[in-house]
Amino acid sequence: MASNKITSFRGLRSGTTKEIISIGFVGDFSSRHFRPHLKWWGLESSVYSRAADVIVYSYDTGPPFEDLENRGTPVVVVDESNTPSLSADLVRLLRRPEVHVCFRKYGFRDPKSYFRRCQYYEGVYESAMLHSPPDHFPIIDDDPMGNAIRKVRVSLPACDLEEELAGWVPYRERSIDVLCIGEHHNDQTAELRRRLSDFPGTVKWLNCPTEYQDLIPIMSDAKLVVSTGTPSPVDLCATVSGCVHIKPECSNVYATLDVYRASRLCIRYCDPLFAELSDTVSAIYANLGVYEQEARTNSLSLLARQDAELWAIDFRDACVSAASGLHRLGDHTDPLPMGR
Repeated sequence: MASNKITSFRGLRSGTTKEIISIGFVGDFSSRHFRPHLKWWGLESSVYSRAADVIVYSYDTGPPFEDLENRGTPVVVVDESNTPSLSADLVRLLRRPEVHVCFRKYGFRDPKSYFRRCQYYEGVYESAMLHSPPDHFPIIDDDPMGNAIRKVRVSLPACDLEEELAGWVPYRERSIDVLCIGEHHNDQTAELRRRLSDFPGTVKWLNCPTEYQDLIPIMSDAKLVVSTGTPSPVDLCATVSGCVHIKPECSNVYATLDVYRASRLCIRYCDPLFAELSDTVSAIYANLGVYEQEARTNSLSLLARQDAELWAIDFRDACVSAASGLHRLGDHTDPLPMGR
């Protein structure tokens, strides 16, 4: 079984006294996404036991849930996957009555997108490559699925960025004109290469890294970033590095640090096949000073909203509510709002 700990909450850094509850962590919570928040609490750990008031279960690294032999202890699920879609296994887990809430990095603004049978944005890109109708995926609309969706809380930080930043680098000091990030041997990446084959400036190609912190030094030397694929920490890194970011449309995605909302202009959206990419890049370079100022404003705004302590309080309160039985987010009977 994965690493398991039982931990007691003993109040917040501000000195506020809260009731003590025992939290059983099931899975590996040592990732750099999660570890800083546990340290912030100053929690004391001992050997895991079934006496916990609340189980915090890692969907990514925990053992099969059935192996826990849980006998009704409230469960808080943590899902650190880089996708807004819900897998079938995760839906089955969230439908369990003992599961109260699921903390995730990403979600959909419009709940009906959860009901599709596939990874939504991957499917959109594939249909574009095959010239299929843009919205051909069947929608599943049943009460158990809606019950799982209501337990989703987009509150988990996608990444921690402050440790990686060395300060703002003006565009005149950046040597890379366009930094392209995508998967090797990918049809979308191949299409991107074709679109930029005649670009006169400096173009650097980078495969999607497994550790996002490796991106920050490279992005800090780039003016424009063009990325393929679905939402990921790459998007946050591009914004906080002060790059003008071009990416296939995904404004229906929601994250705690919401760079995806179209009105914020953190990402300049394009079509999945990059058909107008050359014109977009030319327009940006024709007014690069304006875009640089917007990028710097977005970078500063993003860092100002990155508050680990607020997230820690939200997570702690969810555990306390689960332990006290005050609510279970999936018990609502009101219909989900299906779009505007």
